[in-house]
Amino acid sequence: MPYTEHQISEFFRIADQQRTSNRRRTSTAHLCLGLGAGLFADEYLNVTSSSFRTVASTNVLVLAGERPRQIPISERYFLPLQEIAAQHPGEPLIGATGNGSNDRFNHLLSKVEYPGRIGNPVTTRLRTTWMQHMLAIPVSLSEFTAMAGILTTKSLTDLIPYIPERAPVLWYRSVAQYPT
Repeated sequence: MPYTEHQISEFFRIADQQRTSNRRRTSTAHLCLGLGAGLFADEYLNVTSSSFRTVASTNVLVLAGERPRQIPISERYFLPLQEIAAQHPGEPLIGATGNGSNDRFNHLLSKVEYPGRIGNPVTTRLRTTWMQHMLAIPVSLSEFTAMAGILTTKSLTDLIPYIPERAPVLWYRSVAQYPT
């Protein structure tokens, strides 16, 4: 289930109130990369200051690895990431860790404190929220799957109830104007 705008605002408010700069960095990067780019958990540690490009006046996150792709990212989420990148060039934006475990990402997140009433933001729900937002704007299914790094649309079924439907007259007109 996607997060509501109220929940997102609360997460950012709490991120700003973390006790240390490292926790603020981790929580802010987690939120911005999840809500702004819909990353999978295994992609967070690969995003550094050199992961961004400007294409046609748009900020784009360029991911390499198992699911290489380019993801346009809105100013709302790019600006805090840009600030983190300027302060920590060459490091993962989510935070550097000397922890030798295979689960460095969750180790970083475990240091962030969220009050019980709101709970910790869940990486998969941040991605689901991003997916909902992308499907609510006019992008084609092929554009969406390219940005999301998915090969099938199987994961979209659960999102359908959360995607706002335009007034019928608007989408009727779009369909009727489509060239055949």
